[in-house]
Amino acid sequence: MYRFFQKNQKKLLAVFGAFLMVVFILPSTAGRGRRQDPVVGYVGKDKIHMTELAQARADWELLKRIPYPYSQFRRVAWVEYKLGRVASEIEENPELFLLLQKEAQAMVNTWQDQWYAEEGTRVLYLLPRQWTDRKLELQVTPQPDSVVRVMVGRAELFTPTVEQELTKQILTFGTGDEKAKAQAVDGVRALRLGRFLSAAMTAVTRGENDPQLFKSAWELAGAASAEKVANAREAERSARN
Repeated sequence: MYRFFQKNQKKLLAVFGAFLMVVFILPSTAGRGRRQDPVVGYVGKDKIHMTELAQARADWELLKRIPYPYSQFRRVAWVEYKLGRVASEIEENPELFLLLQKEAQAMVNTWQDQWYAEEGTRVLYLLPRQWTDRKLELQVTPQPDSVVRVMVGRAELFTPTVEQELTKQILTFGTGDEKAKAQAVDGVRALRLGRFLSAAMTAVTRGENDPQLFKSAWELAGAASAEKVANAREAERSARN
């Protein structure tokens, strides 16, 4: 198994990017019964167990059954239509699919908090290969047979509802008494903009000619952020005790 990974290291670069999204379709149930689950190989320092390999092969066989309407009279396997030669590589060496699953899970673990758990509305999108090659030059030695690169972009969206609510709280903070200011701070924090609060303030005050309103906006942002930082520090102190 280890020799297989070494032999096919060039092919992995071509496979990883192209199949990154597909591996999320089926959850893996591997990982049970380690007592009688021998190690059959390694990826770096990580052990590859027999059940993981068997599960990956079963997942791939199931994916192959998903049809794609290639034409009115012909259906082909979805993986064959979408992946072409890469699908053939995995068919010849099913172990590659296990490596893809591990690569995809590592990506999810890396971005779990910011992409999926963090409050807000965002769009994830794929950037053109030409853009990726232009912005991030890549040289690999030894030179692989082929390289497939995938760059995932992320855009945070401020909906009209959020912008309207933020503007309302700015006006409240700028014209109200101390109680109203405190309510405005709570209102902004309820929007759960987190680290994007400054960007949101910039968006709603862009083109604003009233210096007092502009000042109120950033004083409100500072108050909302300060309270959040204070709460985080208090939580950290509590955890230590």
